[in-house]
Amino acid sequence: MTSGSLFDIPEIVDEIVDYLSQRDRVTCLRVCRTFYAVILPRIWGTVRHSTRVSLTMAELERHKSFIKHLELSAFSSEFLALRGLDQVATFEFYVVDETLDMDMTLVTDFIAAHSSTLQEIAIYLWRCCTVKPPKDLWNAITQCSQLSSVKISNMTIPAESYSLLLQVCTKPSSLHIGDVNLSACSEIQQQNSDNISSNSHVDPALEGGPQKISVTGRFIDEDDDLALQGRNQGMMIRHFHRVKSLELRGRKCEYDTALIEALSRNPWALPSLESLVFWRSDTTDSTLAGLSKLLPPLTALTLHDTHFGPLSLQALLMGQGLQPGGHSSQLCESLTTLRITKSYSVRSAMVQRLLESCPKLTSFTANAVTVTDIARGQEWVCRDLKELNVHIKADGQVDDEDPESKKQFSEMQRLVFMKLGKLTKLERLYINYYYPFTSMQMTTLDLRLEAGLDLLSGLINLKVFSFDSDFKQQMGVQEIIWITLHWRKLGHLAGRLNGSSSVVEEMQSILKASGVVSIIP
Repeated sequence: MTSGSLFDIPEIVDEIVDYLSQRDRVTCLRVCRTFYAVILPRIWGTVRHSTRVSLTMAELERHKSFIKHLELSAFSSEFLALRGLDQVATFEFYVVDETLDMDMTLVTDFIAAHSSTLQEIAIYLWRCCTVKPPKDLWNAITQCSQLSSVKISNMTIPAESYSLLLQVCTKPSSLHIGDVNLSACSEIQQQNSDNISSNSHVDPALEGGPQKISVTGRFIDEDDDLALQGRNQGMMIRHFHRVKSLELRGRKCEYDTALIEALSRNPWALPSLESLVFWRSDTTDSTLAGLSKLLPPLTALTLHDTHFGPLSLQALLMGQGLQPGGHSSQLCESLTTLRITKSYSVRSAMVQRLLESCPKLTSFTANAVTVTDIARGQEWVCRDLKELNVHIKADGQVDDEDPESKKQFSEMQRLVFMKLGKLTKLERLYINYYYPFTSMQMTTLDLRLEAGLDLLSGLINLKVFSFDSDFKQQMGVQEIIWITLHWRKLGHLAGRLNGSSSVVEEMQSILKASGVVSIIP
């Protein structure tokens, strides 16, 4: 075997190429024939065309058989005229110039010519809602036999195209609808609304349907009727009875409220729903509570920057989820993932109540819960938790000259440690609410052995431990040694261990010797 023969093995070269930048890959084309044969398809597998990146048609024609992903962020009649892209699976068409006079029939013809290979189609007409895609575009997309994902954004749908759009939306397993203007379709939607039922009539043309839907309403024109737009989006979603995952992104109260109210109409139209995400929704607590009472037994609920108040909490704990056969259950009993992030309406007592009431949780995120509320509250029932991300807030005002107040707070803190110590399946623990770019001071538990750290000896599965926004910790070498001895699976520790730099250096060396990556702000 010669010394250079390893480079003749395509599988080895393919592994090497994974670690190279695009520029380095181009350079390596000259290494040998095997490198050339392996790298050339990788270079031309993804082609992006924009006003800043120019490719000649001769180059494209020569390498078109390698193209799997074509992205156009500038209108190009030459690119859209390409034919014979035998491997193209993804087509993304972005237009950011609203003054551009586009011929959308070219987009239609490109999709029709590659309908046998296309699996993912994305069409974004950025802030160009005056552009109305032709009916033939929707017909072309419905002919794509391998379609798995469709994303459409920033376009106006005329009434005559609405039924075709619905048929398009039934093709993929994943659907994204972003800032689509359906105002002209309101009358048709109203006519169809009486037929939308999870238990009775289902339009045969809409059989199937996506399992994952995301809807965005962030950039709808302020001159539009926001409530009408939200209602139209909600009524459209109700057509797809088999959806399992639904993500709603809004930011304007009228739009968000109308969308949720449309979804909440009787009868409930999404019986298969398992995961629900609200992202920056500006709806009211009462509207969210009304929806929660209708939800089936979800396994995942995410509320980011969304108003979650007492009414929503009550609905989550007491509302009747619909079970097959007409049985009812509390929504909190089915959730395995619950994330309530950047929701400043959530109070400490509400977080404690959730920890007391959701027995199947494996991942829980919320803003904050105080030591006092945890100590005075009931036992946590979520013994299967693997991830806990909550600011456990040291709220007691301890008077150093009052032994009784110090003793009282110390006892409460030990009660908190005892509850944490029973979560023996924990793998990731963030006790001051990890959120990227948070720089505020978040005082949390005193992590010294004398304060109760030793009560966490049962967390033998812990891999990540973070308290990185607490600048008042006074941990010592003895605490770090204890951690390395009891948390053998720990790989990452983030937090300010001690104010003394010399002590910190010694602690870091101990952690490093045990294979723990320490991040100390």
